[in-house]
Amino acid sequence: GAISRVLQSFVDEHTDERDGGVVVLTHIYLLLGCAVPSLLSPYATQEGKGAFDLLLALSGVLIVGVGDTAASVYGSMRGRTRWHVSACHKTLEGSAAGAVSTLIGAGAAVYMSTCYQTITHHNPPPMGDRVATAEYVWACIGVGVATIAASLLEAFTQQIDNLVLPLWYFTMLCAATHM
Repeated sequence: GAISRVLQSFVDEHTDERDGGVVVLTHIYLLLGCAVPSLLSPYATQEGKGAFDLLLALSGVLIVGVGDTAASVYGSMRGRTRWHVSACHKTLEGSAAGAVSTLIGAGAAVYMSTCYQTITHHNPPPMGDRVATAEYVWACIGVGVATIAASLLEAFTQQIDNLVLPLWYFTMLCAATHM
């Protein structure tokens, strides 16, 4: 009836050419992309003591929910410089907005993780006196590089980025924070 027509028009508005048939796969991929890094993070963290543990768990939500959304909204509103790739309608400004918003979210996740561990363990943050050490600085640089690379991957991929981006970003963050 009337409800199914309203729902169908809403779903049709939020699908693209990669969706076909009865099942809207991009929505399922979005849910998987947000959930899988959270499910994998206990296996990738350093026994719950690392300052980057929350970042790993939230990496899917950050790159798709925050970064991809910011890139889409800002790029469609303010984007002027198109990437010079065939069939790419994304903008440099959108990609930059996605990277910046993801980096802000990543910084907030690391800060919250450190604060939580300080409060619950009644001792200095897990990095303690290592905060200014080369290991921590290199990990932060690695997070920045992984975030910028993920934003570029989002701009140029022809794959369903709701699934590819979170898995790729999670893997790159694991490499960056465990070196």
